[in-house]
Amino acid sequence: PWTFFRRLRNDTNAPEAMDFLQTADSCPPQTFWAEEKLACMPCPQASNVAFSDEILSLQTESGSSATSVKGRVVLVNREVFPVSFIPKAIPSWIEFTADSSINATSLVVGAPPTPLDPGEAVALEFAVKSSLLEVGTAHGTVSFGVLDGGMNPGCVGRDATFDVAARVTPAPEMNQLGGIRGFGLALSGIVVCASLLFAAWVRWHRNTRVVKAHQPIFLIQICLGVLVIGTTIIPLSIDDGIASDRGCDVACMATPWLLSMGLTISFAALFSKLWRINKLFNTRSFQRTRVREKDVLIPFSVMFALNFTFLLVWTLADPLRWVRKPVDNEAWNTYGTCAGEGAVSTAMFALAVAVNAIALFLAFFQAYKARNISDEFSESKYLGIALYSWIQVFFVGLPILFLIDDSNPGAKYFLSVALIVVICMSMLLLIFVPILLKFQNPQQPSVIVSGISQTRPSESIDMTSSGIATSGHTISGTTSKKQVRLSIPEA
Repeated sequence: PWTFFRRLRNDTNAPEAMDFLQTADSCPPQTFWAEEKLACMPCPQASNVAFSDEILSLQTESGSSATSVKGRVVLVNREVFPVSFIPKAIPSWIEFTADSSINATSLVVGAPPTPLDPGEAVALEFAVKSSLLEVGTAHGTVSFGVLDGGMNPGCVGRDATFDVAARVTPAPEMNQLGGIRGFGLALSGIVVCASLLFAAWVRWHRNTRVVKAHQPIFLIQICLGVLVIGTTIIPLSIDDGIASDRGCDVACMATPWLLSMGLTISFAALFSKLWRINKLFNTRSFQRTRVREKDVLIPFSVMFALNFTFLLVWTLADPLRWVRKPVDNEAWNTYGTCAGEGAVSTAMFALAVAVNAIALFLAFFQAYKARNISDEFSESKYLGIALYSWIQVFFVGLPILFLIDDSNPGAKYFLSVALIVVICMSMLLLIFVPILLKFQNPQQPSVIVSGISQTRPSESIDMTSSGIATSGHTISGTTSKKQVRLSIPEA
């Protein structure tokens, strides 16, 4: 090899011969042909051509349509010279839409470059195809190559990119009642039909001795109260799967109205019926006693007035409304429930429960006092059993009902329906089955009423208004026995 000082040197190891003449076709990558200099010059770095957002976080649902979730970015040219951009890499689950400020056909890989003047910006809109994604979080990078414009043809600047993080949630879980709703409505129908049948039977046989002895007016009132309680299942069965939010709001407030009014009618009838029997039979001496129907309507009037007042204040001041709440803070997993916005709902609910609980215990106390009266005139034994079962339901079933999480509406609905049906059917069956048995197999018309401390032949009890005795009934007794024989002719 030979060299000249500060001049060219012949390198025999070079793989190619040196060409002292440069042309536009011989410019290597990242250079452009400068015509005025007849040489290949380094490309300028277009670092000021970038997207408005580096990362976009989106959330979509699994299996939803491709256009359900959209994103938007803006590509801005902050250089002093024009550039062009061209799509280089786009994830398969991202698709640019026609809402972009440029034609969507220019936003696919392989499309020709799109010019972008200095200071110009273009908005690019895209949609996430969630049907192509699994449940979880998907990450993807959208890359556009930036090309120097006519000033430096062939130059490729720094790629303009942005990242997309798409969180794919499972299909919405509404936790609605679904098929169990039919089960509850069927049980409600059974309660309503049973109440109507028993009331019709009492009406039809109201003049018979057995039905008269058990006070038809209160038997029908009990049937009415049980019917109203049974219809409480209907608003309980309504959710936003079959009704609008407004319809659900109405159902939310209808539930306490029906339940409270039904309990009021039933408890008042039970208390009045038992109190009337005790008034007639548990007297210290055989003095003339008259108990009219209007005398025993006072308990019903008091209970109705209190419950109506509490429910009216509740409805006007802080009504229950249908709301959806997330389960474990997951927006895709929600449940619907009735909730009040303030403390008025809680206060009115507590007062209504207290009034009905007091009425229940008073009725139970009257049943206890009437325990020694003959079943010919009072089914107090069966009423006591029914009331005792109700107390058990309140002390055992209600705490369990409140312990069930609201996020499990199916279980809560099932238990609520079961409690209502048990309350209704226990009262109907324990009252009317013994009456039906007596009606089918009548006993001797004479019955023994025990628990009378003193009797005198010259005194009598007037029970004509009570339905217990009619004209021609006689009372006879002796002073040596603490019992009285009441003779009632067959109807």
